[in-house]
Amino acid sequence: MTDKKNDIVVCGYPKSGTTWLSRLVAELVGCPFHGDLGYSDGRPLEGRGRESDFDCYKSHRTLPSLATPGLHPRQKLIYIVRDPRDVAISAAHHFRVNLFSTVRSGNAVMAAMNTRLARIVPYAVKRNRMVRAVLYGDPSLSLWLGIPWRDHYGEFRRSDTLILKYEDLLDDPRAKCGELLSYLGISRSERLIADAISNQSFEKKKAVFASRGMTTEFAFLRKGSRGYWRSELGTKQKQLFRDEIGEELQALSYSLD
Repeated sequence: MTDKKNDIVVCGYPKSGTTWLSRLVAELVGCPFHGDLGYSDGRPLEGRGRESDFDCYKSHRTLPSLATPGLHPRQKLIYIVRDPRDVAISAAHHFRVNLFSTVRSGNAVMAAMNTRLARIVPYAVKRNRMVRAVLYGDPSLSLWLGIPWRDHYGEFRRSDTLILKYEDLLDDPRAKCGELLSYLGISRSERLIADAISNQSFEKKKAVFASRGMTTEFAFLRKGSRGYWRSELGTKQKQLFRDEIGEELQALSYSLD
């Protein structure tokens, strides 16, 4: 990181499309994408040859923690919000769920058993854990899942951060790209915008990762769609979301049914 550059930090709750939007923003701006804020080694993950006054990072950090000493002073924040019910489903397919707790005991044997058994944890168990993590927080699953979705999103919503909906980016990427470019004070041609949207589409990106043998990156991009909570969540889980965050869902124009 250099003090002369301005940072663009794309923030979001885990599995909300943060990496996708970060790569798209970096290509639109024409700057390098460095990966996770605070964990970059200085070498871009994408766009190494791009010359720009900006650097782009992604982050799942809370708004207050972005001011942690040692982090590069942030300049522009963009937050991507996704239907938290789809977030829970996507997280269930991504994060490892341990059958045994090793947090208090630090038991190496239990840790080894968790690693071996992670692949056979029933999907229903994972889904239930992720639903509760999204609603109430669960740091045992991931540092970034330690805070409830409502609290994470609420901090950014009450700030001057640009908020973009994942679903709107899927439905009308051109309009949303125009909105974020306006926010950044940058002008780009229609051709460049169209090319960036195409290059960063889930289908093209997965094809690139597959051709380069980038199995981790390929697996990280699962579907890039929305609404599958309707078929994958149970009746009680759907009601739990309505009871706990129904007001927030409605404010974001997400259907409760």
